[in-house]
Amino acid sequence: MALHQGPEFSLANLGLSLVAGLISLLLKFRIPKGSLSIWVVLSALVWLSPLSGSTPSENRVVFGVAVVLLGLVFQGPVWGFFAILIISLGAGASSLAADLNRLKIADLVALDSLWTLQAGLAFSVIAFFIRVSDTRRSGMQASLSRAVADAEASRARTAAASEALQLARERLLGRTLADGELVFEGISDLSEATQAPAGPAATFDDVMKSLRKTFADFQTKGRADGRISGPVRFVFLAPAGDHDARSTIAVDLTDLNAGLVACLDLSLESLPEIGARKREGVIRLSIRYGLRVIEVAVEDNGRGLVSRNERAETELATLRERVEAWDGKLDRIARLGVGSRTSLELRILSEPARAYRATLKHPNPIVNPIGDGSRA
Repeated sequence: MALHQGPEFSLANLGLSLVAGLISLLLKFRIPKGSLSIWVVLSALVWLSPLSGSTPSENRVVFGVAVVLLGLVFQGPVWGFFAILIISLGAGASSLAADLNRLKIADLVALDSLWTLQAGLAFSVIAFFIRVSDTRRSGMQASLSRAVADAEASRARTAAASEALQLARERLLGRTLADGELVFEGISDLSEATQAPAGPAATFDDVMKSLRKTFADFQTKGRADGRISGPVRFVFLAPAGDHDARSTIAVDLTDLNAGLVACLDLSLESLPEIGARKREGVIRLSIRYGLRVIEVAVEDNGRGLVSRNERAETELATLRERVEAWDGKLDRIARLGVGSRTSLELRILSEPARAYRATLKHPNPIVNPIGDGSRA
């Protein structure tokens, strides 16, 4: 069409095409927003100007093509797009409809240029709204991804802080024999004040072996029966160090193992389902050795919902009563969407003589703070 109008006009069209190519090359350098839209508008003005000498039919084709391009590259607000369309139609109405007043309705229907203009307007609006919807969806998805990442980071920081606080508590104080703080003045005889009452007891080594065996048997039996199916990971965390396997713990191993199975059942049912009888998550059994107590904890990263397993809940209630009878403590925390944690604090009745470093509350080094029949 440019060559048909004249060599001068074809040179102008070539210049506009070179500008379009230059804009495309500069896109990766973050050129000002709307550069392509401005180029489309300027190109349309040149084509529709009286200098081009185009007929009204050609003007309608050019206008329809320009509108389609504008819908594909416009990056401004929605009202700005429609404002440009309305202003352009109003400004070019006389040239676009110059030859329509002498045609009948049947002739208008047969005009390809008129159908091109209408199809261009419809396609432009549809394409523009599709781009707007996709942009908003991408922005919302990116915002949700950032929110999830921030929540996971906060959760990790909270878990790390809680873990550090728990470890510090175990290293420094543990739990006293009377749920209070013993004050040590110099070197004193603690054998009578801390003598263990009569009741069930087991060595720390026996407790470790029993819990490890019950934990392994639960996995073996669960996978054999089909109750444990899917990517369920079981983790056993033994105490890192600074403990004595000969220490005596106030616990009955039979009741403790039965309660551990109930805790594992509740944790398994809390894991989210990913298919037919398949679950996914992590169940962790950890044992920590404190100053006057040991802690046995069962944790999971499940849904944190209240279980409907009446048998397991009954066994957990029985375990709570047993632990309190052993002068211990049982806590269970379930947080929606985070998981659950069941912890047992079992009292250390006696342990071999060992020295503890001095602290601010106990300025004198404590030797053998838990009675075993010897003198400090």
